[in-house]
Amino acid sequence: MAGAGWATLETLEAAEAHNRWIVDFFRPYLGADNLELGAGRGTLVELVAETHTVVPFEISEPQRKLVEERFAGNSRVAPCRANILDCHDWSSFDCIYSANVLEHIEDDRLVLAHSARLLREGAWCVAFVPAHRALYSKFDKMIGHFRRYDRSDCRRLARIESEGAVLELRTAQYVNIPGAFGWALIMRLLGRTSISRRDADIVGRLVPVIKVLDRLRLPFGQSVVLAWQRSI
Repeated sequence: MAGAGWATLETLEAAEAHNRWIVDFFRPYLGADNLELGAGRGTLVELVAETHTVVPFEISEPQRKLVEERFAGNSRVAPCRANILDCHDWSSFDCIYSANVLEHIEDDRLVLAHSARLLREGAWCVAFVPAHRALYSKFDKMIGHFRRYDRSDCRRLARIESEGAVLELRTAQYVNIPGAFGWALIMRLLGRTSISRRDADIVGRLVPVIKVLDRLRLPFGQSVVLAWQRSI
């Protein structure tokens, strides 16, 4: 991960209101056995583990060690594992979730197909990802985003089959309308290439407003929540 990516992780680590807002999108889908794809420094693992068990996966060795140290002795957090593609615990999980991870993976369909086989029948794969190709910025490129997700991606990923397991896209909810306007102005038009602690604080204070606007279910937002269900 580039230096800008590490700095962004450190900034967002402290944005508790924003992180809890993200986790709230996952909670309806969580079950007895959950897998977090791309645990990073364990920010969301900590919040999910307040109520559920988690098996974290993190491909970066330095971050994986941070997660292992952070949750050593926590009975709700399993030892952190590396690459989800090396996991063959077929039909073992009730939910696989990720936040701002799939956009970093060039072949996102491959990971989703593998995830389908890890899920139990009727279980869920939920991803919180950046929305709208029109908002793709220098900053997106700098931190390793291959894409921002829009309707064409929803069509591309509407149905994913793998070894008899099928994931079907059930929900695509755009969220954070204020953030989309802010991103368009600050990142796209002004060309900013960093997120400051002040930016994170502003978003945190706006979370109550963001939640109200999210209820409108408009086809526009800074991010989109995608939820697939294993149907077979």
